[in-house]
Amino acid sequence: MGDEKGCSMAGVGSGAETQLLEESLLLQTVGEPEPEPEPEPELGSEGSSIAEYEVSKIIDEKILPGKKHPSFLVRWKGYSKEYDTWEPYENVGDCVKALEKWNLKKLAKQKVQSRQATSAGGGLVFDIPVIKRGPGRPKGSRDKEPRVVKNRSRKRSRSESNDSEIESVAKKSNSTTATKSLQKLQIQSPRGPDPDDKTSKHPDRLKFLQKLKHIKGPEITVVNTVDTVPCPPLDFTFIDDYVYREGVPVPNPDFNWGCGCKNAFGCHTTNTECECVEANHEDLRRLAYKHKGLLTYPAENAYAIHECNEKCACNIRCPNKVVLKGRQIPLEIFKTEHKGWGLRCPIDLGAGQFIERYTGEVITEQEAERRTKIQENRGLTYLFDLDKFVEEEEDGEDANNEGAAKKEVYCVDGADYGGVARFINHSCEPNMMVHAVTHNRSDLRTYDLALFTSRKVSAGEELTFEYVRNDGLKPGDPIPEDKMKFPCYCGAEKCYGWLF
Repeated sequence: MGDEKGCSMAGVGSGAETQLLEESLLLQTVGEPEPEPEPEPELGSEGSSIAEYEVSKIIDEKILPGKKHPSFLVRWKGYSKEYDTWEPYENVGDCVKALEKWNLKKLAKQKVQSRQATSAGGGLVFDIPVIKRGPGRPKGSRDKEPRVVKNRSRKRSRSESNDSEIESVAKKSNSTTATKSLQKLQIQSPRGPDPDDKTSKHPDRLKFLQKLKHIKGPEITVVNTVDTVPCPPLDFTFIDDYVYREGVPVPNPDFNWGCGCKNAFGCHTTNTECECVEANHEDLRRLAYKHKGLLTYPAENAYAIHECNEKCACNIRCPNKVVLKGRQIPLEIFKTEHKGWGLRCPIDLGAGQFIERYTGEVITEQEAERRTKIQENRGLTYLFDLDKFVEEEEDGEDANNEGAAKKEVYCVDGADYGGVARFINHSCEPNMMVHAVTHNRSDLRTYDLALFTSRKVSAGEELTFEYVRNDGLKPGDPIPEDKMKFPCYCGAEKCYGWLF
């Protein structure tokens, strides 16, 4: 609570309280000087019995019998709590800033009490980290541009929302409600229900929130201020890691290896002799992260990131264990106007900050082809090819051997099993990028799909990434008919109009 300039009172409080306060202050002027850095308020002109005091903040309030307005316990600027006095509303009614700060403090206290009650009933309570600053401008070399996705690659795409089987109510056309809700996000969510959410107490919503508690990490909330669909489909299963299906080998930790760094704070960010750093591309011979786990080059994802793992000698404080530690920020699943359910964060995010992994079922290429046809008929696909290292190996072999054998490509399907990253929508101007992050050195075919911010993201802004890179086209260029699979509703200024 800061001081409020210009809010002062003359002769405030009851007669006894005011006389006691003035006598105490006069005694202070005769005795030893106060150690406070701020000067004491003047007691008025010489010979005057009326003094003016400046309000520092409001400490408490109470409603007396027979009174319409509450009385407030006021702390005076420059004086300790021994001189706090109870003042009627009429005396503090003009102290607008002090009253506003007190009301905000009351609201925060009520939400803490609500959370404690939820915790007593079996809920989980998490602390939200505050990101105070973001990283500087990336300085990496662009000699090697991010790879253009080949036609055979199945990156996920989404059309008009078919995301919920419950969805049968017409959407509201008034966008004012959604904007109003977004402005309240930092206060209302995830610490309390949004007043514009009409289905917050729906039984299906409560069931869905119960399923979300199985996910590791800070709190995840759900809000819908667009229509009356209470939640995404309940038949979706949340998981924290990959589920390996038939034909896909499960990584064996016994064949994994790690670095031998034993520094007090883990691997140094500039160390070039760390075994994990040596696994990185030759153009990235240092840790991919800097302070606070932020990517050094947040807008570059051409190279894979080789993180430390459980086999490494470094401790948990190692800066090269960002994805390994899991999600560290709260998230909110919310209903959009035209894209089904989306994802956002109620706190500000720095550029290069880790958000979440894209998890699901790991399946073979043949099974992926079968599921692709089924999902495209529904207008929704949630398939990701794990082809990062396979394509690099093929490129190297093709240079020396035109008949190089095709490598097996596995695929991650987040349609029925996965995490909250499954609700992230596409944008032609995204604020996130997908990075290939490895922990298993013995088999690079099943790496992590880690989502990081590519720029600073404000609290409440929808989190998005580009499902398929359109490097060969520019906004406004004619789109080939065979590429017009799904209309794009991202709303970006440079939207291509279609998902390919």
